[in-house]
Amino acid sequence: MSNHLLILYRSSQLAAESSITSDQLRAAYTIACDGAAHLDFETLSSCIGFLLDSIHRADTSAPIAQALRLTRISVAPTVPIDELNDYLERLAWNILDAPAQSAHRTELVDAGFEMVVKHLPDGGKRTGMEWWLRWVRALSGRSEPEPVQAKL
Repeated sequence: MSNHLLILYRSSQLAAESSITSDQLRAAYTIACDGAAHLDFETLSSCIGFLLDSIHRADTSAPIAQALRLTRISVAPTVPIDELNDYLERLAWNILDAPAQSAHRTELVDAGFEMVVKHLPDGGKRTGMEWWLRWVRALSGRSEPEPVQAKL
């Protein structure tokens, strides 16, 4: 599985010569993580670990950095429910790495909201909504995260 992920990543890095777009990277990586989640947690953890390592190695100003951040949001629904809160907390800090009030931050915040309301499985909706309510003001550049409990 890791060889396939490496090929996806390297294909998307080639900017102008890229044979794969950022959206295609996101879609393909999400499918790979979904498949890994159906195999076992170790395989999924390896896929997500590769993504996180790629994010940390990427030049933050390079187009691939934004594509990788968006991919991190896209794979959140594949994370097991008992790991979801920690994943989302780290995701919020990753979103905060994008400059406040920038187009990149706005795109990440929009993708995060869409992920919570459209793509999280039913078992993760409460966790996702609580995360969103706690972080929305900080992610939007208006304040620090707030301790909020969703009432579902």
